[in-house]
Amino acid sequence: MEVVGGSAFFRRLGLQRLLRDPCALHGFSFATSRFEVPGEVRINAVKAAQLDDVVRAVPVPGFSLGARLKSFVYAGRGIRTMLVSQHNAWIHAAATGAAVVAGFALRLGRFECLALVLAIVSVWTAEALNTAFEFLCDVASPEFHPLVERAKDVAAGAVLICAVGAVVTAAFVFAPHLAIRTDRAPVQAARAQGTWSGPKDLAHLPR
Repeated sequence: MEVVGGSAFFRRLGLQRLLRDPCALHGFSFATSRFEVPGEVRINAVKAAQLDDVVRAVPVPGFSLGARLKSFVYAGRGIRTMLVSQHNAWIHAAATGAAVVAGFALRLGRFECLALVLAIVSVWTAEALNTAFEFLCDVASPEFHPLVERAKDVAAGAVLICAVGAVVTAAFVFAPHLAIRTDRAPVQAARAQGTWSGPKDLAHLPR
């Protein structure tokens, strides 16, 4: 019992039935990287090879500046779809705006801004991937399936991890500056004496 013919891509396409029904899979050989399947579901080698030929025959378009510009349009459309369809994206947008405004108001340093940018980008990237994954799951399995539900939960968990990390990052960045705002007298005195070098000096200032 073996899978024969065709590229690995089309062999995987032929095994979709087995993936939907794991009980039909007899085993997997790590030595040969091949699935062993019963004869009644063996992939037709000729058809797989024909599909390979069709894919190779498709012409690859050359570089086009217009096509590259259109790709930005498509990306913008995807971002718009995420903002319109995902309520969590509204929360991310509000948090992003608040962080940017606070950063300008508190005059953050270069590395503090870099930390915030990385945190913001990670959250938006996770949210975008989660949205795309949800759309794909809805197409692949219109009916309820427990494994699809678990997959969506894991993807949502990735967004939550990034969001928590962003909150922690914001706390480390903004806390020293907020402490300065609430206790300006020692800071002003240190600046007058020329001994102030940043929020790290707060612990050494007289109270």
